[in-house]
Amino acid sequence: MTLRLDFSIGPVQGFVAQSRRTRDLWGSSYLLSFLSAHAMQGIEKAGGEIIEPIVKQDQLYKWVCGHRNGDAPQIGSLPNCFAVEIDGDSRAVACAGVKALNDAWVQISNAVWEEFIKKDDVSRLGTGTRQIWERQISSFWEVIWTARPSSDAETGSLLARRKHWRNHRPPDEPGDKCTVMHDLQELSGYIRSQGDAEKQNQFWKCVRRHTGQLDLQDNERLCAIALIKRLFPKTDKKALGWEVNATYWPSTINIAARPWIQRVQSAIPGTARSYAEEVKQNSPGGVLSERWSATLDNNNSLAGDFPRLDANYYHRGFIKNEQLYPLSRDNEQGQLDRQNRLDQMLNKLNNIYNGKDKDGKEIGPPLSFYALLLADGDRLGKLAGKLGKQRVG
Repeated sequence: MTLRLDFSIGPVQGFVAQSRRTRDLWGSSYLLSFLSAHAMQGIEKAGGEIIEPIVKQDQLYKWVCGHRNGDAPQIGSLPNCFAVEIDGDSRAVACAGVKALNDAWVQISNAVWEEFIKKDDVSRLGTGTRQIWERQISSFWEVIWTARPSSDAETGSLLARRKHWRNHRPPDEPGDKCTVMHDLQELSGYIRSQGDAEKQNQFWKCVRRHTGQLDLQDNERLCAIALIKRLFPKTDKKALGWEVNATYWPSTINIAARPWIQRVQSAIPGTARSYAEEVKQNSPGGVLSERWSATLDNNNSLAGDFPRLDANYYHRGFIKNEQLYPLSRDNEQGQLDRQNRLDQMLNKLNNIYNGKDKDGKEIGPPLSFYALLLADGDRLGKLAGKLGKQRVG
């Protein structure tokens, strides 16, 4: 008898939503899709056939299966739920999928551990860090599956009922909590309220030596799951088996400024170029973004490096703040020289703000925020089920 096996990986909403940066959101989605692809591959090797969604031409699935033509997949294109048809033992096939998923997860977690926690014996600065890591890695994912005759017209409801059977009970998480995923313990194992704040700070200071300040800020103390989400792109070759080129990801302020950047470089490229040169001349370094955005006209050479500036340099408040923007080393004239250079930079930035775009409107300063729509697709499955697998796939 042919059976339909429905397979689901979770948690989804919490895993994705508990993100602090745009790269965290991307990383959450990519990891879920990557693990789903490995589960699919494990099931197919065990004799199952993926029927929903149709994955044969999916770039991520092809790369997981070893068919690596073209560019490496950059988008998490596979869902956390899929359906399989099998002739045989449904339990054996489902367990093959679970094992493949777990093996892929261990590969990712080991890559991050080796690169950022084991290196230079960082873990020895914590108390029980390895135990915390193993506990969180081994208990985070909840994988459920159901099997029924494929001729059964009751699509999806069996899996939905199975989800209400709450038998996944993660272990207790003591101690200080992660600053991103607040239900999980941070990795140092120290408790600030018990007088261990300095030891905790020292642990994370040592971690930052390997990650860099931009990837782990001073106020961030992460659990194993959040640390993997944040750092797996920096060790992608070991974690995934290929490079995703996502080490440098546009920040929130950078994304918010993109429409403004396009207006400026299209309307007053010369003014924009002049300001970029002024910034580079007066800054200690690190003023240019590592990656250009595909949404910007990067061929507009008249604007010079203006589109590549770190987005903070488009904001007057950042330039004025001596702590945020220290300038390059002051010369003998000291503070007076600093003020003169700041005035010159601010004048050039004001020239951009006061400039006119192609419609004759004043350009003004850029926005520092944007709205992100986070859509919950739970009910889409019900709609897709009514359409039939061929139309949906």
